[in-house]
Amino acid sequence: MAIKKRETAIIVINLSLIALFAGLGYEINSNHVHRIDERIMVLVHSRSRPRLDAAMRLLTHLGDAKTLIIAALALAWFFFKLYARRRDAFTILLALASSITLNNIFKIAFQRERPAYWELIARPHTYSFPSGHAMTSMAVYGCAAYLLETAFPRYRWCFRLLAAALILLIGASRVYLGVHWPSDVLAGFAAGLVLVFAAAYWNGSR
Repeated sequence: MAIKKRETAIIVINLSLIALFAGLGYEINSNHVHRIDERIMVLVHSRSRPRLDAAMRLLTHLGDAKTLIIAALALAWFFFKLYARRRDAFTILLALASSITLNNIFKIAFQRERPAYWELIARPHTYSFPSGHAMTSMAVYGCAAYLLETAFPRYRWCFRLLAAALILLIGASRVYLGVHWPSDVLAGFAAGLVLVFAAAYWNGSR
Protein backbone atom coordinates (compact mmCIF):
# COMPACT_ATOMS: atom_id res chain seq x y z
CA MET A 1 0.00 0.00 0.00
CA ALA A 2 2.81 2.42 0.92
CA ILE A 3 4.57 1.69 -2.39
CA LYS A 4 1.39 2.36 -4.36
CA LYS A 5 0.89 5.68 -2.55
CA ARG A 6 4.46 6.66 -3.31
CA GLU A 7 4.07 5.77 -6.99
CA THR A 8 0.81 7.71 -7.17
CA ALA A 9 2.46 10.75 -5.57
CA ILE A 10 5.32 10.61 -8.07
CA ILE A 11 2.89 10.41 -10.99
CA VAL A 12 0.91 13.40 -9.65
CA ILE A 13 4.12 15.41 -9.15
CA ASN A 14 5.30 14.67 -12.68
CA LEU A 15 1.94 15.54 -14.21
CA SER A 16 1.96 18.79 -12.24
CA LEU A 17 5.47 19.62 -13.49
CA ILE A 18 4.47 18.88 -17.07
CA ALA A 19 1.35 21.02 -16.67
CA LEU A 20 3.45 23.86 -15.22
CA PHE A 21 5.87 23.69 -18.14
CA ALA A 22 3.06 23.55 -20.70
CA GLY A 23 1.23 26.42 -19.02
CA LEU A 24 4.31 28.62 -18.99
CA GLY A 25 5.06 27.72 -22.59
CA TYR A 26 1.54 28.70 -23.59
CA GLU A 27 1.57 31.96 -21.63
CA ILE A 28 5.13 33.24 -22.16
CA ASN A 29 4.03 35.83 -24.69
CA SER A 30 1.07 37.05 -22.67
CA ASN A 31 1.19 40.46 -21.01
CA HIS A 32 0.45 38.91 -17.63
CA VAL A 33 3.53 36.65 -17.53
CA HIS A 34 5.68 39.35 -19.14
CA ARG A 35 4.74 41.87 -16.45
CA ILE A 36 5.54 39.40 -13.67
CA ASP A 37 8.87 38.56 -15.29
CA GLU A 38 9.75 42.25 -15.62
CA ARG A 39 8.86 43.05 -12.01
CA ILE A 40 10.96 40.20 -10.68
CA MET A 41 13.94 41.15 -12.84
CA VAL A 42 13.78 44.80 -11.81
CA LEU A 43 13.53 43.77 -8.14
CA VAL A 44 16.50 41.39 -8.47
CA HIS A 45 18.62 43.93 -10.32
CA SER A 46 17.91 46.57 -7.67
CA ARG A 47 19.85 44.37 -5.23
CA SER A 48 22.93 44.15 -7.46
CA ARG A 49 26.34 44.81 -5.92
CA PRO A 50 29.85 44.41 -7.42
CA ARG A 51 30.72 41.47 -5.15
CA LEU A 52 27.39 39.82 -5.86
CA ASP A 53 27.97 40.35 -9.58
CA ALA A 54 31.25 38.43 -9.33
CA ALA A 55 29.66 35.64 -7.26
CA MET A 56 26.82 35.21 -9.73
CA ARG A 57 29.22 35.08 -12.67
CA LEU A 58 31.05 32.27 -10.92
CA LEU A 59 27.90 30.41 -9.99
CA THR A 60 26.45 30.57 -13.47
CA HIS A 61 29.51 28.79 -14.89
CA LEU A 62 28.66 25.78 -12.72
CA GLY A 63 25.65 25.35 -15.01
CA ASP A 64 27.56 25.75 -18.29
CA ALA A 65 27.35 22.85 -20.72
CA LYS A 66 31.09 22.18 -20.48
CA THR A 67 31.00 22.07 -16.67
CA LEU A 68 28.01 19.73 -16.65
CA ILE A 69 29.57 17.44 -19.24
CA ILE A 70 32.74 17.19 -17.15
CA ALA A 71 30.72 16.58 -13.97
CA ALA A 72 28.60 13.87 -15.63
CA LEU A 73 31.62 12.13 -17.15
CA ALA A 74 33.48 12.25 -13.83
CA LEU A 75 30.54 10.74 -11.96
CA ALA A 76 30.04 8.10 -14.66
CA TRP A 77 33.71 7.14 -14.34
CA PHE A 78 33.36 7.08 -10.55
CA PHE A 79 30.47 4.62 -10.66
CA PHE A 80 31.77 2.52 -13.54
CA LYS A 81 35.44 2.19 -12.64
CA LEU A 82 35.42 2.30 -8.85
CA TYR A 83 32.12 0.59 -8.01
CA ALA A 84 31.28 -1.33 -11.20
CA ARG A 85 27.81 0.22 -11.19
CA ARG A 86 27.38 0.38 -14.96
CA ARG A 87 23.70 1.26 -14.92
CA ASP A 88 24.35 4.21 -12.61
CA ALA A 89 27.12 5.43 -14.93
CA PHE A 90 24.83 5.22 -17.93
CA THR A 91 21.98 6.90 -16.03
CA ILE A 92 23.89 10.14 -15.40
CA LEU A 93 25.03 10.26 -19.04
CA LEU A 94 21.46 9.67 -20.18
CA ALA A 95 20.22 12.52 -17.98
CA LEU A 96 22.84 14.83 -19.46
CA ALA A 97 22.19 13.90 -23.09
CA SER A 98 18.39 13.99 -22.82
CA SER A 99 18.34 17.36 -21.04
CA ILE A 100 20.62 19.03 -23.60
CA THR A 101 18.73 17.52 -26.54
CA LEU A 102 15.25 18.37 -25.24
CA ASN A 103 16.31 21.87 -24.22
CA ASN A 104 17.50 22.63 -27.74
CA ILE A 105 14.24 21.27 -29.16
CA PHE A 106 12.17 23.38 -26.77
CA LYS A 107 14.14 26.54 -27.53
CA ILE A 108 13.56 26.12 -31.26
CA ALA A 109 9.89 25.30 -30.73
CA PHE A 110 9.10 28.33 -28.52
CA GLN A 111 11.62 30.84 -29.97
CA ARG A 112 11.36 33.27 -27.08
CA GLU A 113 13.73 36.22 -27.18
CA ARG A 114 16.00 36.84 -24.23
CA PRO A 115 15.60 39.91 -21.97
CA ALA A 116 17.70 42.92 -22.93
CA TYR A 117 17.66 45.16 -19.87
CA TRP A 118 21.30 44.92 -18.82
CA GLU A 119 24.35 42.79 -19.53
CA LEU A 120 26.56 41.63 -16.69
CA ILE A 121 27.78 38.86 -18.99
CA ALA A 122 27.61 38.39 -22.75
CA ARG A 123 24.06 37.52 -23.77
CA PRO A 124 23.88 34.11 -25.54
CA HIS A 125 22.59 34.05 -29.10
CA THR A 126 20.24 31.11 -28.51
CA TYR A 127 16.57 31.42 -27.63
CA SER A 128 15.48 31.92 -24.03
CA PHE A 129 12.75 29.40 -23.14
CA PRO A 130 13.39 27.26 -21.20
CA SER A 131 16.65 28.08 -19.47
CA GLY A 132 19.29 25.54 -20.47
CA HIS A 133 21.31 26.19 -17.33
CA ALA A 134 18.28 25.58 -15.10
CA MET A 135 17.03 22.53 -16.98
CA THR A 136 20.35 20.75 -17.46
CA SER A 137 21.62 21.60 -13.98
CA MET A 138 18.45 20.17 -12.49
CA ALA A 139 18.75 17.02 -14.60
CA VAL A 140 22.47 16.41 -13.99
CA TYR A 141 22.91 17.56 -10.39
CA GLY A 142 19.52 16.20 -9.38
CA CYS A 143 20.30 12.83 -10.93
CA ALA A 144 23.75 12.90 -9.34
CA ALA A 145 22.19 13.42 -5.91
CA TYR A 146 19.81 10.52 -6.49
CA LEU A 147 22.58 8.16 -7.61
CA LEU A 148 24.92 9.12 -4.79
CA GLU A 149 22.24 8.69 -2.14
CA THR A 150 21.41 5.22 -3.45
CA ALA A 151 25.09 4.30 -3.23
CA PHE A 152 25.70 6.07 0.09
CA PRO A 153 22.31 6.32 1.85
CA ARG A 154 23.90 7.49 5.08
CA TYR A 155 24.65 10.85 3.46
CA ARG A 156 21.47 11.20 1.41
CA TRP A 157 20.39 14.52 2.95
CA CYS A 158 23.81 16.02 2.35
CA PHE A 159 23.57 15.13 -1.34
CA ARG A 160 19.98 16.39 -1.60
CA LEU A 161 20.60 19.72 0.11
CA LEU A 162 23.83 20.39 -1.75
CA ALA A 163 22.22 19.64 -5.11
CA ALA A 164 19.13 21.73 -4.31
CA ALA A 165 21.19 24.74 -3.21
CA LEU A 166 23.44 24.53 -6.26
CA ILE A 167 20.56 24.19 -8.71
CA LEU A 168 18.60 27.10 -7.18
CA LEU A 169 21.66 29.37 -7.16
CA ILE A 170 22.46 28.58 -10.79
CA GLY A 171 18.89 29.38 -11.79
CA ALA A 172 18.93 32.61 -9.76
CA SER A 173 22.19 33.64 -11.40
CA ARG A 174 20.60 33.53 -14.86
CA VAL A 175 17.93 36.03 -13.83
CA TYR A 176 20.37 38.18 -11.86
CA LEU A 177 22.76 38.40 -14.80
CA GLY A 178 19.92 39.40 -17.11
CA VAL A 179 20.16 36.56 -19.61
CA HIS A 180 16.89 34.80 -18.73
CA TRP A 181 13.34 35.64 -17.72
CA PRO A 182 12.26 34.13 -14.38
CA SER A 183 9.64 32.03 -16.18
CA ASP A 184 12.43 30.54 -18.34
CA VAL A 185 14.20 29.35 -15.21
CA LEU A 186 11.02 28.00 -13.61
CA ALA A 187 10.18 26.06 -16.76
CA GLY A 188 13.74 24.74 -16.91
CA PHE A 189 13.49 23.50 -13.33
CA ALA A 190 10.18 21.77 -14.08
CA ALA A 191 11.42 20.02 -17.21
CA GLY A 192 14.70 19.04 -15.57
CA LEU A 193 12.97 17.56 -12.54
CA VAL A 194 10.78 15.40 -14.78
CA LEU A 195 13.98 14.04 -16.31
CA VAL A 196 15.35 13.30 -12.83
CA PHE A 197 12.25 11.25 -12.02
CA ALA A 198 12.50 9.50 -15.40
CA ALA A 199 16.16 8.68 -14.83
CA ALA A 200 15.43 7.41 -11.32
CA TYR A 201 12.61 5.22 -12.63
CA TRP A 202 14.79 3.78 -15.38
CA ASN A 203 17.66 3.23 -12.98
CA GLY A 204 15.43 1.45 -10.49
CA SER A 205 13.81 -0.88 -13.05
CA ARG A 206 16.64 -3.40 -13.00
